[in-house]
Amino acid sequence: MRLSRTFAATLLSLAFVAAPVVSTVSASDDDTPPAWEQQKQTNVLVKITLGKIENGRQQPLRSYHLLAPGTGAPARINTAKRIPIPSVSMPGDDSHGAPVTAFSYQNVGFQANVRATMLKGGEVRVSAEIEDAALYDPSDLDRKSGPTKAPVLTNFSQTIEAVVHGGAPLTTTVVDDPAGQSMYIQVGAEIQR
Repeated sequence: MRLSRTFAATLLSLAFVAAPVVSTVSASDDDTPPAWEQQKQTNVLVKITLGKIENGRQQPLRSYHLLAPGTGAPARINTAKRIPIPSVSMPGDDSHGAPVTAFSYQNVGFQANVRATMLKGGEVRVSAEIEDAALYDPSDLDRKSGPTKAPVLTNFSQTIEAVVHGGAPLTTTVVDDPAGQSMYIQVGAEIQR
């Protein structure tokens, strides 16, 4: 039995269509990002230290650690307390009414908004908004206190953008606080694997 050329060609093309297709994918052909891109998917432990300087030496006072994604996504820490601040007013112009006390609230303590972005070579770009507020007794600041001797609210804030090399801490700021002490802020970043 002899097949016509057309019929043989049809059978041959059907054999190619029906045959399973096998393909090998090498490691370089897949969608796996390069190693440094994979690191960006890793978390970063951001360390913020507040301290004072005495006799030329840094002495840490408080340290805050915050786990942040290495992709630059935001992370936040807030250890502040809401402190009530009273204000007294008299109702209307009549001096016969009882005084009315109202309260507004102020955050006092430490807050930070942080972004950590992995870079090539194990470096980390840290972007941070840091705020530290404290209450002082007016006499501690050598100021004349008023009749109510209300505490003084101090507020220090800083916005930084720094590259941290190999997890080594970086001193970003040195300032004098209202009580006359030299204070510093130090930022570090450790890649978590």
